Amino acid sequence: MLLESGYKDSSCSPSNCYALEGSVVLNLDSASNTFDQYDPRTFQFHQAPRCEWRMMEWGQSQVKVLDEDTLMPARYKSMFKNKSSWPGPDKKAANAFTCPPEESLVSYPDQRDALARDKFVEGKGGAFMWFEHMQKAGGTSFCDWAEENVGKSRLPPYYCMIERKGRLHDIPENTLYGMMKTGKGTHAWGRESPQLQPKADGGYAVTANEWDRFPYQRLDTMVNRTLFATVLREPIERIMSHYNFFIVENASPSSQKKGKIPPFVKIIGRNDYNNYYIRKLTDQTNEVVINWNHLELAKKVLQRFTLVVVLEFLEMGIPSFDYIGWKLPHRKVLPPNFRAKSVQQYRSSWDQESQGVVRDVFARNYFDLLLYEFALQLYFERNNQCFDI
Repeated sequence: MLLESGYKDSSCSPSNCYALEGSVVLNLDSASNTFDQYDPRTFQFHQAPRCEWRMMEWGQSQVKVLDEDTLMPARYKSMFKNKSSWPGPDKKAANAFTCPPEESLVSYPDQRDALARDKFVEGKGGAFMWFEHMQKAGGTSFCDWAEENVGKSRLPPYYCMIERKGRLHDIPENTLYGMMKTGKGTHAWGRESPQLQPKADGGYAVTANEWDRFPYQRLDTMVNRTLFATVLREPIERIMSHYNFFIVENASPSSQKKGKIPPFVKIIGRNDYNNYYIRKLTDQTNEVVINWNHLELAKKVLQRFTLVVVLEFLEMGIPSFDYIGWKLPHRKVLPPNFRAKSVQQYRSSWDQESQGVVRDVFARNYFDLLLYEFALQLYFERNNQCFDI
């Protein structure tokens, strides 16, 4: 059950019956008359007395109630109950998926920009692809996929970035369209680069936004001329990979030699390690406390993206890629020993330290995990063409 400000019962004292806005209640226990309340401000689960909650309006807020399976996906529930290792994505989910009833579809009505898609497929420069690059979620591979489908001559040479380090947030739209058409952008370190001149008619077809948040208002202001795409990865796997790549592998030789690499348990306390997907898709800074409203907005953003790929299930994405005139890309598989042992231990063990770390990561990324579940459903529905039933 999700509680926002506005749940109250006259039989309980105010200290027991008011919940913080955006807080989540799990594990209602009728026997002990308690519940576990998740506070997104502190990333903590607190046991509290249970009241017989009833709904009432509270200001402009609309109270929402969800069933436990929606709030705690089965694989996570099993992990906490059985004290097992981090489950990662459910590989059987794709085979087990069946199209839900029409009223439960998240892919229908189809909110993708069909005109922009048609112009993009035509390949004459009438529309380009804005790729929202989620770090350590397959973004670099996506640029390789783009090269397989549109050709190297129609891509900015530095990881598909038309602007330095992939920062598109504040570029005026007409300026961006001009950059894509003429190729007069800047390379990775901000200097103008003549090598960015496109070698094909129609300008560049794809550009990436990696280091800025996504200005989601562009979905309205760039309609009919831009299609939006992204790749998502299971959030906790992404965090582990992010730590391994940016903190461990890129540490200076002196830091590695002196053992000064920050441990994983320290890094996950940083604000940029919680609910990254939602922060990026809804244009929220690290100082903002992510809540239910941000999750709902992020869902609406994904529904309007022309291409949403879930990395773990790339192989089932033929219809999604076919929709934009692309072939399913070749997948690069990392060697088993690619990840650092300092991260791997939290997948394979359940000692006291690992249990605490996994619970902390789960709590800090709770809304991202729910968004990932939504993205899975959207991806499965589109690839099973559920809206055509």
